Amino acid sequence: MLLNLVRLRYGDAPYFLEATALNTQFLLAPSAEASSVLDFNGNNSYGIKGKFAYEEKPTVTYTPLRGENFVRKVLSQISLDTIVLLDSSGWSTERVLSLSVENLNGVR
Repeated sequence: MLLNLVRLRYGDAPYFLEATALNTQFLLAPSAEASSVLDFNGNNSYGIKGKFAYEEKPTVTYTPLRGENFVRKVLSQISLDTIVLLDSSGWSTERVLSLSVENLNGVR
């Protein structure tokens, strides 16, 4: 968002990204180990170790929002749920309405 504000300041077009794909890789790596220590004095010891590793690697793919998709997303109507969410998240009601409503019953 900050980069887009700087772009607008210098007359460049804003640049938006859209998350288009989410891929996740899972890795399961179990392992086992056995050990023994043999001593001539009769002090023998034996051991078994086990380990189980789990790893998840998410990959999010972003693509630039351009052309018809850009115009459709930027110029589409804001849903009432979004306006209520902004109002309840700490923004002042006056600011939310001034950003989202052009006129209401002929009053700007």
